[in-house]
Amino acid sequence: MSESPSQQFDGMQFAPPESFQLVETMLSLRAPVREELADPRLVQGIINKQTTVQPNLIVHRRNAKPDADLEALVGEACAEFVRSLVRLENMDKQDFAFNDDHPGFLVMFDFPTRESQTLRQYHAFRLDGDKFTTLTLTVDGATITDDVEETYLDSLASLTPSS
Repeated sequence: MSESPSQQFDGMQFAPPESFQLVETMLSLRAPVREELADPRLVQGIINKQTTVQPNLIVHRRNAKPDADLEALVGEACAEFVRSLVRLENMDKQDFAFNDDHPGFLVMFDFPTRESQTLRQYHAFRLDGDKFTTLTLTVDGATITDDVEETYLDSLASLTPSS
């Protein structure tokens, strides 16, 4: 079996078998560890309270059915959120425009992880032909200000096809 041309990703090169097609890509990003998160007592479990969460972003791109409808795909995702997350709060779904004016959707919600901590997730969705992309940003709900949220939404909107 021969190999297809090399694929490059994050400084690595890979040559999959020629008959293989790219069907899904996932990229995970995380903010640097904050000083209070690096406290070794937290790692050892001596202190049972972590004050903040490292913001993280996951980009997931996969093939969608040829006749896929973005609103239906987002509806399926929302149904999964409701089924899988306990005590989902403040869920909001709205139209979302990416920087290339491509239409999408934004879904936001909060969910408590314990009595004193709430996480907020932002999910931006876009459909480009048969490619469905989801951006999932998870942050500590206590750190969100209007300015911080605007920065996060600007970042999500920046996902556009490369030229």
